[in-house]
Amino acid sequence: MTIVSGHIGKHPSLTTVQAGSSASVENQMPDPAQFSDGRWKKLPTQLSSITLARFDQNICTNNHGISQRAMCFGLSLSWINMIHAGKDHVTPYASAERMRFLGSFEGVVHARTVHNFYRTEHKFLMEQASANPGVSSGAMAGTESLLQAAELKGLKLQPVLEDKSNSGLPFLIACKQSGRQVSTDEAALSSLCDAIVENKRGVMVIYSQEIAHALGFSVSSDGKRATLFDPNLGEFHTHSKALADTIENISSADGLPLIGVQVFASKIH
Repeated sequence: MTIVSGHIGKHPSLTTVQAGSSASVENQMPDPAQFSDGRWKKLPTQLSSITLARFDQNICTNNHGISQRAMCFGLSLSWINMIHAGKDHVTPYASAERMRFLGSFEGVVHARTVHNFYRTEHKFLMEQASANPGVSSGAMAGTESLLQAAELKGLKLQPVLEDKSNSGLPFLIACKQSGRQVSTDEAALSSLCDAIVENKRGVMVIYSQEIAHALGFSVSSDGKRATLFDPNLGEFHTHSKALADTIENISSADGLPLIGVQVFASKIH
């Protein structure tokens, strides 16, 4: 998760990652194939039944004595890079191997480096946009930063969803409000799922209040099955027809209401 407001610049940048002493076993990330380990965040039944492997960006760094810091954009881009490289086998074994690499010291360093580039670019663009502050400026800066960070991985991302409410936001509004009640806009959620299935591979971003959270996605060639990687929870495989429910369950498990969404279609340069 990344803060998309002007406060992002207040986080110090890490240009290098150094290993220190590992945290106690109780605070370390378990093996991604061991679903029953009590250190994992508990999943709702709807997600646990489609889980291929587990992951948690908040504790994987503990295994290497590295300070915790959100790196969902870096992890999602690393995951998509593996998918493009042909490592897209949809089996619990292959999924666990992908998660093990992402959680390894090398995987964390790669993800943190890319995410730090994203964070630094975002800070720079936010400073440029300071003359016109607001959610729109922050979101635009975040979009451009993600596109540039993807270039480091040899990926070309293209945002495909467009908000039609003249809000000026570079994402699709995914909620509707009735009085004090805010609920998911089913039409927007349907557009999100259609974009994922149509574009096959890429990064999905959830915009929730002042937080942006990135997930990777990959869809089978026939469009019938989808794999989602959430850096907070792990890898999930579902029928495309159940994609909307899966995304809602993930956002609920993450505690991130779907305020806005964007799909960044991914291609290799």
